[in-house]
Amino acid sequence: MFLPRSHVWTARQKWLIVSIVALALVAFGAFIYTYERYYRGPTESVFFGTWQLEDGCIDCTHLVTLEANHNAIGFGDYMGREGELDYRGRWYAGCELLVIHYDTPEESQSIIMRILDITQDVIRVRWGGSEMQLTRSTRKPPQASNQSLQPTAGRCEVHI
Repeated sequence: MFLPRSHVWTARQKWLIVSIVALALVAFGAFIYTYERYYRGPTESVFFGTWQLEDGCIDCTHLVTLEANHNAIGFGDYMGREGELDYRGRWYAGCELLVIHYDTPEESQSIIMRILDITQDVIRVRWGGSEMQLTRSTRKPPQASNQSLQPTAGRCEVHI
């Protein structure tokens, strides 16, 4: 046996064991802190904003706005019409996935994209077997699902 049961630990041995265990815990905590602070990927705030999908469409532009409350708004420009609302839904990001789920009267669908690379202005993803980019845009999504329902100027009323 390495340590017989009848062995009596001296005070110096006990303090040495306690010191080594405490030092190992501090070193492990410092390692975890350093990794989380300097080497962990970006937070979900990198996703907030409007992104243009570079998907090779010639006469259309697809955009999606990812809001901080995890709402997603898909819209685009199609054949001369600007700001056509496609869908409203929710988005989730975790591990290597970016998921956008939406329900429309016609369909319910989840778009699942595998994240390949993230920078401040470009997100490279794999979606449907092909690689594409989402590029940050300054465009704002339409405010109503039907363009005729967007707020207009109020009537001018004159009270005499």
